Amino acid sequence: MNRTVFSLPDHSEYRTRGGLSVTRSVEHFSGGASRLDDLIELLDRRRGVVLSSGTTVPGRYESFDLGFADPPLQLQTTGANFSLSALNARGEVLIAFLGDVLREPCVVITERSAGRLAGHVLCGEAPVDEDERTRRASVMSLVRDLVAAFGASDDSMLGLFGAFAYDLVFQIEDLVQKRARESDQRDIVLFVPDRLLAYDRATAQGVVLSYDFAWNDKSSKGLSRDTSESVYARTPRQGFADHAPGEYQATVETARAAFARGDLFEAVPGQLFGEPCERSPAEVFQRLCRINPSPYGALMNLGEGEFLVAASPEMFVRSD
Repeated sequence: MNRTVFSLPDHSEYRTRGGLSVTRSVEHFSGGASRLDDLIELLDRRRGVVLSSGTTVPGRYESFDLGFADPPLQLQTTGANFSLSALNARGEVLIAFLGDVLREPCVVITERSAGRLAGHVLCGEAPVDEDERTRRASVMSLVRDLVAAFGASDDSMLGLFGAFAYDLVFQIEDLVQKRARESDQRDIVLFVPDRLLAYDRATAQGVVLSYDFAWNDKSSKGLSRDTSESVYARTPRQGFADHAPGEYQATVETARAAFARGDLFEAVPGQLFGEPCERSPAEVFQRLCRINPSPYGALMNLGEGEFLVAASPEMFVRSD
């Protein structure tokens, strides 16, 4: 994570590459671990993201947390369909901006209002060259367009935060989907925040970056940052599994026999199962931070009752 955030000036103004006017103010604080805890607890009822690096290895990992709640703008996609939604009045400024500047030819906007842009992407054929397949026309083309619109050399912190689902592979490779998906499944949920909290556990120093946006005659200055509730619901749940007892073990034995014949060099058998948990996502995340500190931890309230809690020793993707 970018530690230059702690040396930012207290006030600055700039324009993004798409022409959005941004005003950024920086509040420095010390000894404020409680502010991070308050943010984590808030994510049980408000959309937002906390990214956490909870371990220090000199030259490799440093303890650092970055997060936000109440983002003004949300992108979500399912298959080739997408929606950009203002989550409060501040987000309507960003909707107006994006409605004017999105230029990717494969992105077709079929719905426009003060608080929402929606449409679909004209997905392209998979190129023969495997290295080019991630560049085929897909919902990732829209993501790249958004990155270009919000990007600015003056600020490396403001951006898109959220989650990508594995089903995005169907937009890169021409694969046949064999398992039916739930109707509420989304492939991408990304937020644009307007307030970021960054905290260095090692030095107990932190900053809060607050942003205001202006486009044409619209400005977010003075508008409320509150968004609607997205509450973790404590309801009775039953455990489930998509494998009967012994089925997974049989799959492993089948794979072992294939390895012995030389038919396989790698296999990742999978099973889907769940068990009820009485603790909320924030409680689970806080416990993980204490008992299993990892360089890549995350807590996300993605809205619509969907939460993601993560603690991993591995980096899966990095872009330079």
